[in-house]
Amino acid sequence: MFRVKHSRPDGTFVIEMDNGWPYHVTRDDQLFEQVANMAEGLNLDPEPEIQVPQIVPQIVSRFQMIEALIDTPSPVSGFENANAWVDYITNLSGGRVRRAYLSAPTFERNSPTVAALQQQAGWSASDVDQLFIKASGISA
Repeated sequence: MFRVKHSRPDGTFVIEMDNGWPYHVTRDDQLFEQVANMAEGLNLDPEPEIQVPQIVPQIVSRFQMIEALIDTPSPVSGFENANAWVDYITNLSGGRVRRAYLSAPTFERNSPTVAALQQQAGWSASDVDQLFIKASGISA
């Protein structure tokens, strides 16, 4: 039939069905009273938290990237934010990185431009991932 597996903070339960699948028994479920009676007196562990890995977007719009950079501290002192620093450093470097930075409608996570900025800033791969995650959450 089933066994009571976990209690939840909201007073509901998770049971394990015969097939091994978990089932969330809510207060309005026809099984709730039966499960609550079975759980009475049992020392049930709380349901463990599920860690969902964060997905790093591989592409963000120019607007999203600029706004994320504005909201990110500069990697070096003397600049208001990371966007001001990126504008300065790409102006110094010139060439393809500058043209790409100024005209790209989107920024790709693994592009040469992003790699060049990452290297210049001394950012780790995780730092850039977080920048792309931050950027993807920005909308106009």
